Amino acid sequence: MMPASEGIFAMLDSAYGFLTRSDVIVPVCIFVAGAIWFAKRGFGATRSAEPFNARDIRTWPLWFVFVDALLFVVVFAAITAALGEDWYIYAIAAGVAAILTFGLAPAILTKMRK
Repeated sequence: MMPASEGIFAMLDSAYGFLTRSDVIVPVCIFVAGAIWFAKRGFGATRSAEPFNARDIRTWPLWFVFVDALLFVVVFAAITAALGEDWYIYAIAAGVAAILTFGLAPAILTKMRK
């Protein structure tokens, strides 16, 4: 049986891993998402005249792009902090985060707005 102090340190290590990953990835993802959004607007690939549709990425306002990027980072960092560091863990975490942020989050938001 594991002593109580080892469990606490393992929990603190996971929290530390989550915070360090989030601390590094959040500014980068927010900057990249914003840069891509502005580039798409510059090339005319957005539909800013149309009303917001969570299922159509071309109608997303900048705030929704930032929230979606932040959600991706939080899910990715949580999975990698919980499961460890290895190449296949990163692939699993990125896949799950992409499914949640680009698949389920817009669907949930669409249902909430109705």
